[in-house]
Amino acid sequence: FNWYVVQADDSSTATRYKTTGIHTVYDAGGPADGSPSCGSTNGARPCGTSTAYNFLANTYEAVPLPADLSVPGAVYCSAADCTTEGTANINGAQFGSASHQANSTGRIDPPWVGSEAWSGLTSQGNWIEIGKAPYCAGTGTAPGQCGATAPATAAENGGIHGIVDYASTRPFDSAQQMIQQPWESYVPNVTINLYQESFAADGVTAILKMVDTTKTSSWDDWAQGFYPSSTAGSGTGAGQKPYMSCPGQGTNTSASPAIPDMFFFTLFDQPNYLNYYNSLHGGPALSTTTVPYNSQYKCYDAMHIWNQVQPAPFDGKYSFPSVLGLDPATGKQITPAGVTAGVGTPGTSTFVASSMPGTNCTICVANPDSTDHYRSGTPMLPPGKYVVEVVMPPGYEVYKEEDKKLLIG
Repeated sequence: FNWYVVQADDSSTATRYKTTGIHTVYDAGGPADGSPSCGSTNGARPCGTSTAYNFLANTYEAVPLPADLSVPGAVYCSAADCTTEGTANINGAQFGSASHQANSTGRIDPPWVGSEAWSGLTSQGNWIEIGKAPYCAGTGTAPGQCGATAPATAAENGGIHGIVDYASTRPFDSAQQMIQQPWESYVPNVTINLYQESFAADGVTAILKMVDTTKTSSWDDWAQGFYPSSTAGSGTGAGQKPYMSCPGQGTNTSASPAIPDMFFFTLFDQPNYLNYYNSLHGGPALSTTTVPYNSQYKCYDAMHIWNQVQPAPFDGKYSFPSVLGLDPATGKQITPAGVTAGVGTPGTSTFVASSMPGTNCTICVANPDSTDHYRSGTPMLPPGKYVVEVVMPPGYEVYKEEDKKLLIG
């Protein structure tokens, strides 16, 4: 009953194709769609109205997420097939504006979602379908591939991305032949700086200028973190909006059909435990990290979470342009309150402010693809030559030629 993180193969696709959306469907349990055993007149659980998942999964969610806990910008579908919503969402037209459909397990996540966290049970079906399309490229003749309002020569790119690997095993004689071994973990919260290469006034001497900075992703920070400046719930159940919320934890024992789930009462008002730990060791007070709805929709790692598919990163990934925050409703990039966006030390002559909201990037330009309703106008690196710097965390060092630790095996 572990959580896994699923993504498309970035190494072969990310430089050529962009994500257009991710269609996810999970099995809510009970009789499958199309089965004669479906309730609710016979006391069994109701079933979904999908076609593609008939006899494969129950796509009716009896305890859906409240709208204020939904995935930012996602399209929640009336039926898990998402046929109607997918047609309306051509080129991302519905991301950030679609109404919240309550009881289907089908959802289309917007392009800010780079990977999906999945928790599943044996012999039950869950689906993650990742849409891809080529980056738009200028044709040199109007209107070009990036839309009628974009310059004819405009071209889109996917930026720069990579991972920081804990290289615990060195099996090769030459460090140049080193690849990541499948058992090696990635390293979260590592500072990564981006430099743009240009030339001095003499036109010969190469110089590097720092143009962006970020940190590698952290599963822990995401799974137990909150959207900046967000709210969810009300009254005694109010709190910040968590990055991850999970449907399905019933509290009602009197509805028809009843949705009793006594396990909820062990969750009631429980905090995220890393937040609790941090509050004891100099971190934010626990009262500032309250899980909304009395923790009814808290994600956790155990059998009783059932099947879940929720956006989440794995440890150790970085990308440029950097992303400082996400709007809790639309999923668009924002600069959170209190954050000074840019590179260098704020208040000194070394500081250079970011060129666009939502990123530290000081040279970014607006994405030119006017046909892409989600990405158009968002920060994009201009073409150029760049250098990525990894700032070694305490206790780590870069691989050296003499670090070989294995002869064979």
